[in-house]
Amino acid sequence: MHESYSSGNLFAHTWVNMGNGIHGKLGHFGRAGYARRGELVMARQLFDEMPVKDLVYWNVMITGYAKRGEMESARKLFNEVPKRDVVTWNVMIVGYVLCGSHDHEQAFVEEMEIEPNPIIWRTLLGACRIQGNVVLGKCAND
Repeated sequence: MHESYSSGNLFAHTWVNMGNGIHGKLGHFGRAGYARRGELVMARQLFDEMPVKDLVYWNVMITGYAKRGEMESARKLFNEVPKRDVVTWNVMIVGYVLCGSHDHEQAFVEEMEIEPNPIIWRTLLGACRIQGNVVLGKCAND
């Protein structure tokens, strides 16, 4: 696990504060506990068996992969999300930054389907600060 993930501060802010504010569905967290605890095999099994998946479940599963540094799995799932929101994009950006996937960060930000808002820029700049990624940080600041 990447050292920056141990504190969980950036993901806690990104997911809990934003996700609850946007989705307002804390009940999802109880059913998505496996992903939050890093038990991704069980979380994915339950996710795959769900007949109807709303965006909160997609975001929880992507967050689980990103927190564990499994960005390839996170990206595959991200590509399947029917309709992405600011949380979906934010989780992927933070995951790439914190995993040190500097080659993916810039391209990912450029392919965003939504207009980056202050939440996305603040998250990106905070992640760049944590990782010392001055190049992407300057790009985000421009």
